[in-house]
Amino acid sequence: MCAQGRASCISFRYSRPCCPPQAAAPAAGIYGSGLINANDPDSTYGRGLFDFNKHIHVDPNFIVNASAGYSFAVGSAIVRPQLYVDNVFNKKYLLKGAFFSGASVGRPRSLQVRVSIGT
Repeated sequence: MCAQGRASCISFRYSRPCCPPQAAAPAAGIYGSGLINANDPDSTYGRGLFDFNKHIHVDPNFIVNASAGYSFAVGSAIVRPQLYVDNVFNKKYLLKGAFFSGASVGRPRSLQVRVSIGT
């Protein structure tokens, strides 16, 4: 899923069943082409098809997210520990701010652990 602050993006997800079949380790990548920042256009602003006007856009970026999980039974309950990692390579990037604000710093690497217990 493409996030707010990305002009156009390409998102992919890869998931391959692991051995044993109770395990999974999907990964996802998001490429953002860069939206305009808060700089005003100046005399170098072009309106042609190939005028990309880099001075008024944030740089493009590519972020990788990954997760891993496993399921096992404890008595009659099924336990599912999972680990999520956003921005696996801790890439520093800018996103275009909301509405007319300037660029904002993208999220650094974050880890999240979740354990689900069900029947």
